[in-house]
Amino acid sequence: IREDMQDYMFDKLQQLLDSRIITGTFTQGVEYTILAVALNLNKEILRWIQKFDFTKEIPKVVLVNTTEALCSLEDSIMIAFLSMLGFDVLLLIPTGYQSVERFYCRPLFTEHQAGDYIYDMTVPDLYNLPTRFGEELLGKIFRRGR
Repeated sequence: IREDMQDYMFDKLQQLLDSRIITGTFTQGVEYTILAVALNLNKEILRWIQKFDFTKEIPKVVLVNTTEALCSLEDSIMIAFLSMLGFDVLLLIPTGYQSVERFYCRPLFTEHQAGDYIYDMTVPDLYNLPTRFGEELLGKIFRRGR
């Protein structure tokens, strides 16, 4: 990764640690987990970060959890870190259950509730949607000021 982007990532990692937004940071050793997650991002995410350009299109992360399964501490850390890096983050939790926010000391995201809770949904394979449909869907969700 470019050196300027590495510096930016380390600054945001330090900011995540200093904010103590993750429960247990500097009291229960969670800071080591934060470092491990941030320093071991998968290759696809690193590629997104490498081509990240603040003046153009911002990367987006959509987390869909349709089950009663709880998100892990590592998931919570990764979502918080990507948000701090500048990614747009959308969490879709039709069950209304807690997800990544259960590991945060204070709200990190704005919560909106719409309609009734839905259980036992199956998520369509979003990777195999026609490109144009997927772009239109994400465009509607992430559009600004329209």
